[in-house]
Amino acid sequence: MYSTDISESEINQWWSKIPDEWKIVFLDEVGSDAKLDYSLLKRIANIDKIDISNNKNIQSLKPLETLINLKEINLAHTQITSLKGIQDLKFLEVVDISDTDVADIDELTGMENLRLMFVQNSLVSDLSPLEASKDLQKIYCDNTPISPQEATRFNKVVPNCKVIFDRVNLADWWGNLSIEWKKMLSRIIGKTKMERNDLLKIQNLQAINVSDDKSITSLDPIRDFEDLKEIKASNTGIVNIQALSGMENLEVVDISYTQVSDLSPIAGLDNISKLNFEKTRVNSLDVVKGFDKLTYLNCEETDIPESEIEKFISNNPKIQVIYKAIPFTIWWINLSQEWQSAFKDALKMNANDVLTVEQLHDLVFKKELDLSNKPQLGSLEPLRIFKDLRKLNIKNSRIPSLNPLKEITSLEWIDASQNPISSIEELEPLKNLKYFNIEFTQVDDVSVVSYWQELKELKISATYVRSLKPVGRIVYLEKVEFYNTDIKDIGPVLGLNYLKKLVCYNTKISKKDIETFKNLNEGCEVVYY
Repeated sequence: MYSTDISESEINQWWSKIPDEWKIVFLDEVGSDAKLDYSLLKRIANIDKIDISNNKNIQSLKPLETLINLKEINLAHTQITSLKGIQDLKFLEVVDISDTDVADIDELTGMENLRLMFVQNSLVSDLSPLEASKDLQKIYCDNTPISPQEATRFNKVVPNCKVIFDRVNLADWWGNLSIEWKKMLSRIIGKTKMERNDLLKIQNLQAINVSDDKSITSLDPIRDFEDLKEIKASNTGIVNIQALSGMENLEVVDISYTQVSDLSPIAGLDNISKLNFEKTRVNSLDVVKGFDKLTYLNCEETDIPESEIEKFISNNPKIQVIYKAIPFTIWWINLSQEWQSAFKDALKMNANDVLTVEQLHDLVFKKELDLSNKPQLGSLEPLRIFKDLRKLNIKNSRIPSLNPLKEITSLEWIDASQNPISSIEELEPLKNLKYFNIEFTQVDDVSVVSYWQELKELKISATYVRSLKPVGRIVYLEKVEFYNTDIKDIGPVLGLNYLKKLVCYNTKISKKDIETFKNLNEGCEVVYY
């Protein structure tokens, strides 16, 4: 048994001992008539697929002992009667011994990577050597001594494997395919002349890409491809995806730039993780809402209302959704260098990195932004585009106005302290706020806070605020700080039963009023001196 690190002397010795008929096969597989040297022999030793079907000169598999990376082997219609020589090829996934006189498959015992077995028209009668192959999906065994009882017994041991005795007429299926589909499928498996097992392998394909081929107008030819995990049919002539109905193994679907309007055929296909229907006629996300494993969705330039998309994004924050690439890109290009730099910091990117469309969407839907201590930003106008911002820190960033924030009604937490702002009245729509800090600003009127009934913590210290009347209307307020102000009347907050902490030192409130407050609010911590 050799390894891929085989020495030059070892590989030369191996090559010198193998029959000429095998040398011809190996050289054909690597497609080379170059000078036979150590480099070429190493390429041969690293082959992962071998096809000697219909080769009547091959009678022994012993030369394959060196090919430890082999994943697929096709021995159909050969003189092979024994599998000795492949017993140590543990990476094997597909083995075809159809139309041979092989009766014993003991050499396949313990091969955990096996996925497909073709034993039609062979002498195999016992499947027990395959019992350790838990990833085995299908065994095709038409016209073999394998009994229904043996198939049933095997299925109890390897329940996920299908033992198939009869198959639809593949020749008729192939004959009825359009020329375009024949060309496409032939290109995928690298064959033009199709035998039965080639057609079986086609129907067991896990990935098909027919993108950018306008001659493909229907997916009906792959209707029975039950193992299909990935279908890419972008920019094709298809108008529906009815053929994908019931394909429970599908994980990736790309039907972008087509005339498809209905996603209902893929409803219930719970394994779909990536779905792209950019620039189609789809007008609803109802079907998509049922995909629990979805991680990526592209619905750019569709008829789906923007409000529906944004609601979906808000409800599914772990799904990467692409829907406004062009507007977001234009917005980014028009940003100042300072803002771009600040946003890249927020995304933990390097200054020279170029944002992808996906990163732009991630940015616009970020729930938290820390823009503190960035005095070069100026206006908050660039934030108007943010769709689901919950927490914003702009402390000490020389922000002159909070007006652009009035449209971001998702905001729950704002720290705007140490900025030259003088008014907050425009923020009335922010009724989801739970935390608001405008310490060390020029604000003198906080009337607007009375509209924020979700507010739990308010910090207005070192401002020009003189009255707590609006604060007294925030029923569920838990903490308020207004030290270093000219506030002298604590009366408005006496009735706030949920208040847990009040910080009011260096104000004009008398000690007597503080004692009164303490007596009426025994559960509230008061910081006063």
